[in-house]
Amino acid sequence: MWALSPSDNNSQINAFKATYGQTFPAAGTQGGGPAAKNVVIAGQTFYGYPTYAVICPDRTIHFDICWPPTLSCLNSYISQCGPPQIEADFEADNPVPQIGQTVNFTDLSTENPTSWSWSFTPSTITYVGGTNSSSQNPQVQFNADGVYTVSLTATNANGSDTETKLNYITASYYCGAYGGGSFMYISNVQMGTINNSTGQDFYSDFTYLSTDVALNQTGVSITVQNGAVYGGEDLGVWIDWNQDGDFYDTGENIVCEVDDDGQGTFTFDVPGSASLGTTKMRVRIKYFDSDCGDPCGPTTYGEVEDYSVNVIPGIAPPVADFEADNIAPGIGETVNFTDLSTNDPDTWDWTFNPPTVTYMGITNSNSKNPQVQFDAAGYYAVELTATNISGSDTETKIDYINVSVPYIDLDITVFLEGPYNNGSTMNTDLISVLPLDQPFNVEPWFYAGTESVVAIPGTDIVDWALIELRDAT
Repeated sequence: MWALSPSDNNSQINAFKATYGQTFPAAGTQGGGPAAKNVVIAGQTFYGYPTYAVICPDRTIHFDICWPPTLSCLNSYISQCGPPQIEADFEADNPVPQIGQTVNFTDLSTENPTSWSWSFTPSTITYVGGTNSSSQNPQVQFNADGVYTVSLTATNANGSDTETKLNYITASYYCGAYGGGSFMYISNVQMGTINNSTGQDFYSDFTYLSTDVALNQTGVSITVQNGAVYGGEDLGVWIDWNQDGDFYDTGENIVCEVDDDGQGTFTFDVPGSASLGTTKMRVRIKYFDSDCGDPCGPTTYGEVEDYSVNVIPGIAPPVADFEADNIAPGIGETVNFTDLSTNDPDTWDWTFNPPTVTYMGITNSNSKNPQVQFDAAGYYAVELTATNISGSDTETKIDYINVSVPYIDLDITVFLEGPYNNGSTMNTDLISVLPLDQPFNVEPWFYAGTESVVAIPGTDIVDWALIELRDAT
């Protein structure tokens, strides 16, 4: 390693060049060499001209003027080096164990340590297999759910070193599972109020994220995205419905998608027998083998994420029913429908056959209690599908509405000025003089109708009468 002291200047460098015949004696613009790197070493002072430094195995640095840099020139520096320093390190064979499952720790420290001191935070662990906190390779069981920080201090005759791995172990009542490799990983999970985007981490505990589902709920949607599709990945999702600490019971593998990029949107139903309260959901993407995998253990490629699902009391599916306030309306008359469905539906879908209807009063086919006008005469079938979180039910009433052309049945008494007979005598025998066509298309009536009869229908008929009906509004 070549360097210049802060006091070096251009004239000194040029003098050194002239004395030793070196074209590029040092790095940097003054030395005429390549661009220099900034070098800062705490506690060291560079002095003199171009300097050769010896970096020792114990990480100390010795340097001085050593020109030309030959082995004999450096021997005195090398003899000052101390022994290599110990470096503590370790690994566990399972970083996501189930509570009570044994984890084997392996010491990976350098320079042959002669003693070891292990510590776990929190301290809710048990050493097993005849090992203890001073063993080189202890066997440990974790007794409580949560994340653990692990520290190892390794010591030899030349010193000690400590390696601490924060949140290194995640212990759970459930079996451990994790992936590996640099390919596919879970980039997003959406279900209810869970919408979690992440990077690759082989295993992640997101059980602090939770969403509610209800007993007997149907069509629950879950979406999983693969952040690095390789092709042919598998996807498995499990929920521990009976909360017995595993994912192997019937119906707990809610998604099993094979060789399809390990992603997609899926639906599932919540069993009515599920235990109430919070339970665990596990999502796994993997590669190899045409199956959705095992909820436990490692895979060479892929990732595992855990979430929480809160099962709440459900309600029974609706029993659909309805009524109308008028089942025999006239054309254009508004009929009010009332939903009578039980078990608290929250969505409604109305259908009329034939569909010649008009919704009134700002209602529509999804209103709970629609107002409907029927636009054509005839019989109508009416159907209502009522839905809640647990399912749907449909009620159909055939020929329920009978729509007719509107008519008015009037009981009218007409008072005439009196019968006449050619203006001379009064009698009721007027058949011979009554016109066969209505006589009101002239002044003052100007009635546009064309009513007529072939013959006066009886001897008691005395005249034509024009009756005008008006809307009260």
